[in-house]
Amino acid sequence: MSAGLVLATVHALEEHGPLALSRLAGLLASTPEELRAQVEAFNDVESTGRTLDPMFTITPAGGWPEDPEAPDPEPADTDVVAFSPAVAGRDLGLAHVDAGTLGPLLAAADQLRTLEPGNLPLASAVDTLRSRLLTGVTGHAAYRARTAAVFQHAAADRRAVRITYSGTWTERVTTRTVHPYRVVSTRRGYEVDAGPLDSQGRPRTYLLTGVRDFTVLDETFDIPDQAAGAVAANRSLTAVTGVAPHRAMWAVRNWAERVDQAQFDTDDVAFTAWLLPPVAPRVALICLAAGPGIDIDDEQLCTVVARTAQDLLAHHGL
Repeated sequence: MSAGLVLATVHALEEHGPLALSRLAGLLASTPEELRAQVEAFNDVESTGRTLDPMFTITPAGGWPEDPEAPDPEPADTDVVAFSPAVAGRDLGLAHVDAGTLGPLLAAADQLRTLEPGNLPLASAVDTLRSRLLTGVTGHAAYRARTAAVFQHAAADRRAVRITYSGTWTERVTTRTVHPYRVVSTRRGYEVDAGPLDSQGRPRTYLLTGVRDFTVLDETFDIPDQAAGAVAANRSLTAVTGVAPHRAMWAVRNWAERVDQAQFDTDDVAFTAWLLPPVAPRVALICLAAGPGIDIDDEQLCTVVARTAQDLLAHHGL
């Protein structure tokens, strides 16, 4: 099945309405036979096993016979292609999506194309999206996406990278050589899970927003057998429960990977926040940003909040 031909069919029908098969094929530089086969194949994929209505209909030019016993007309180039009644009038494509949705979608697709330069269908989709809906707008891959692509290639080639890094949980800027194992995209941006493993067999995670400079080295490395398990453990989530005012829930969502709301009333929300390590500093930031009224069930974590507040006051001379 040709995704490009099906997408072009959607665009043509959006622009012109129902079209005779021969005319539609001419617009798309195809043949009626090829176009019919592609449309029918797409309908089969969309509807089989998914209880979805087919997207297209192919109807004889004169309509179907009223007599149910009459034989169906033979396929002809004059048959009319249209959206099925269940789909017609629905928002079918990105042409109906507002800029608030379209902008982030295009940015994400552009970044993914940078990470996957050999993904030709993705490149075609991005180009189609840009040329059709953002006419005259040009762009280039974001700096972080280009940096992520470099680290991803280094991970594939198992080449070490020297980085200058601004710590997330400390106030230090350090230069170190890391062994990138993999690059992942999270809501914080791109992150690199890297070695060497420390004395306790743990990897480090580096946010690309904290990488101030980097150089890919000729030095190569081997990935330890335990690295995959160590990376998975390093990204395991810990449940932290508590109660917070509605106005403070933004802070919980900001530092948690996900938040489950157990119950709430007009004033407070009982929540379970799922946090990545290091858990204690994240809880401290949540509580300090949320302000009065938030209550964490774990008393040991509450002591970390007070200590972090003291450290911040001392740092700022307050």
